[in-house]
Amino acid sequence: MRVLWVTPQHPDHRGSGGARHELELLEALSAHHDIEVLTTYPGAEPLDGIPLDVVRGWQPGRGPTNKRERLELELGARGPAFTFPMRHRLGPLGDEIARRDADLVHVMLGELGPALASTTHARTLLLFDSYTRHAEAQLREEERPRRRVLARIELARCRYFERRWYSLADGLACVSPQDAAVVSSLVDREVEVLPNPIPAELFAPSPRRPDPNTVLFVGSMGYAPNIDAVEWLVAEIWPRVVATRPDARLVAVGRAIDDQTVMDRLRALLGDRLVLDIDDIRTAYWSAAVSIAPMRLGGGLKNKVIHAMACGTPVVCTSAAAEGTGAQDREHIVLADDADALAAAVVEVLDDPEPARAMAERARHHVEAFATDRVVLDMERWWDRALERHARGAAAQAP
Repeated sequence: MRVLWVTPQHPDHRGSGGARHELELLEALSAHHDIEVLTTYPGAEPLDGIPLDVVRGWQPGRGPTNKRERLELELGARGPAFTFPMRHRLGPLGDEIARRDADLVHVMLGELGPALASTTHARTLLLFDSYTRHAEAQLREEERPRRRVLARIELARCRYFERRWYSLADGLACVSPQDAAVVSSLVDREVEVLPNPIPAELFAPSPRRPDPNTVLFVGSMGYAPNIDAVEWLVAEIWPRVVATRPDARLVAVGRAIDDQTVMDRLRALLGDRLVLDIDDIRTAYWSAAVSIAPMRLGGGLKNKVIHAMACGTPVVCTSAAAEGTGAQDREHIVLADDADALAAAVVEVLDDPEPARAMAERARHHVEAFATDRVVLDMERWWDRALERHARGAAAQAP
């Protein structure tokens, strides 16, 4: 099958989250399909054995630099905030898609939903997050009246955007059942579930014993729900941990981003506890006594949770962070949803590591269902169903 793979990012094993997962999927799928990657990411580098073209002809717009400009953007924007970085890219991207020939146009991430309108070929869309769910969570957490008004506006924009553009796809999938249910209600059709793939190397046994005092947070530092989680962790959860375990050591591992304001903010919060751009994320998991994921915002399937499980690291996390994993409390992970309970769970794992290690071993077996080879097979079947749906639609419209 000839597949045009459209993405706003750079598929890269050095990246985190979606960028890494894209490369894992591409490498596995390209063994059976003729795949060409089209990206709007300016610094994308060539892929080994997979053709990649960078869309040009657009100029990045200046973002808001102060509170007044940010408020003007929030009130005057014609779309959700998550589409803002794409606003100058969609025109040139659509033109490039329209001139390409393929059996299937596969689009990654919801912000490129409008690109589905640029082709008459079969179209699939894979979502790492439902932005409507993210906006719903923001509204639940927001207590300030003015910000709640803005959150309601953003939620309405997200619902409109996802309903309008996602319905164009012949095949539509999310990485978690919770996201799929919300998107399905918006587009009034079935939405499939394709979990994030876990590469085989993450299941390798640890060559070392963990540090008994290290508590790990992992996350892309450019992702707003991760920033919220770090702020909550440092302000409310961690003081409760060290009050009981003063020898506990927090390490936050992630990728640096270009936004210096965000990086300065994180440095101010974490100091030398922030570790960036490590070559092998497994070393972080293997070195930790417990991995914590205090997520309150966002949707999708949290890589920080399933990767820790694959690496055999005990996990303490919120219910939101556990979504899509199918993991059970105290069987595979420890669930807690307030600062007191999260801190108590971390201390429990540090104080009594043997039951935690047994739990982590059960978790490792549990997430074998998310191994890359299994997810790829499901994705190929999903592509086939999308092609069949497209063919039926074309036949119904034929004179």
